[in-house]
Amino acid sequence: MSVTAIALYLFAALPLALLSYMEHQRTLRSSTILEIYLSVSTIFDAAHLRTLWLRHESISIAAVSTVSLMLKIVIFSLEMVSKRQILKPKLSSYSPESTAGFINRIMFWWLNPLFLNGYQNLLFLHDLFDLDKQLTTTYLIRSFEVSWKKGVNTKLQHLSSI
Repeated sequence: MSVTAIALYLFAALPLALLSYMEHQRTLRSSTILEIYLSVSTIFDAAHLRTLWLRHESISIAAVSTVSLMLKIVIFSLEMVSKRQILKPKLSSYSPESTAGFINRIMFWWLNPLFLNGYQNLLFLHDLFDLDKQLTTTYLIRSFEVSWKKGVNTKLQHLSSI
């Protein structure tokens, strides 16, 4: 493999690492863009790698591509891991759905601990996950009151213009 190809791989990995770092610092869940990109590119790289090994022309390129694919799978696995264990105490009260990544939410894997607990024991109210802040009654009542006042004010404005 040439030096330019290695430099191209490193140059392509820089935005990936930068995006992962920025998403890790600023959000509760892992990067949706990275999870989608890594899942799709891993599938395509696996097909490409199969072709490289079947051609038997350059084993060294196939070996380096195998290592590259393994690293991509490791990065994808790390990106899918929930950040729940490393959150600050004030943020650790969020539900597992809030901290689950894209693939985790699509497959509903964040519900597995609850299912396992329900299979082994009776579920009680304290066993359930906390609600998101936007679903609590205090938040909903406040937003309803604000919307209600806006609606009443706009109706009064319409009546006064008649």
